[in-house]
Order: sequence, then structure tokens, then C-alpha cells
Amino acid sequence: MDTEPGQLDDKGRFVTRPTAMVEVRAWIAFGVITIIHIGSGVWWASAISTDVRYMREEQQQMKLDLRAVRSDAQTAAAAAQDKEMLLNLVADHEARLRAIERTGRRAP
Repeated sequence: MDTEPGQLDDKGRFVTRPTAMVEVRAWIAFGVITIIHIGSGVWWASAISTDVRYMREEQQQMKLDLRAVRSDAQTAAAAAQDKEMLLNLVADHEARLRAIERTGRRAP
């Protein structure tokens, strides 16, 4: 049986209580579960720490990439100059095509 007589109650009857072995098993189970929970907590914290470290490295890499993009970015004035040059090239090309179409021969 897993119980043994304990103290007397108000009516003079023995109150049954778990045996010492049952109590020891309960404390052992409690200790094992506590150790499992602590181990799980340490594992979870380690995973979070790894994720934070990875995110920090990614953020630093993105900052470096953004600095490189900013240094290579074209200014509005340079873009306007490039656009004007391209428009001039297209206009020149169209003028040559018109000259060829009018004369039927190659323009000088």
C-alpha cells in the first residue's frame, strides 16, 4: 500500500498519508521536471541570442551596402546632363534617318 497512518484527527482517527518512498519519488519527479525546464530555458535563450547576433550582423552589412549605394548614387544634376546627352544623340540619329529617307542615300 502507498499510504501509512499519520497523525490523529479531531475524532481520534488516524489520518493516512503517503509513504516516505512515494514522497521521495514525487520529489525526484519534481527535480527532474525542474531540470528539464531549466535546460529548455537555457536552450531557448541560446537560440534567441544566436538570432540576435545574426540580425546584428545583417544590419551592419546592410549599413555598409547602403553607404556604398549612396556613394555610387547619381546626383540630380548628373542625371539631367546624361538625359540631355541622350536626347541629343536621339535627335541626331533621327536627323540622319530623315536625311537618308529624303535623299534615298546615306547622309554624310
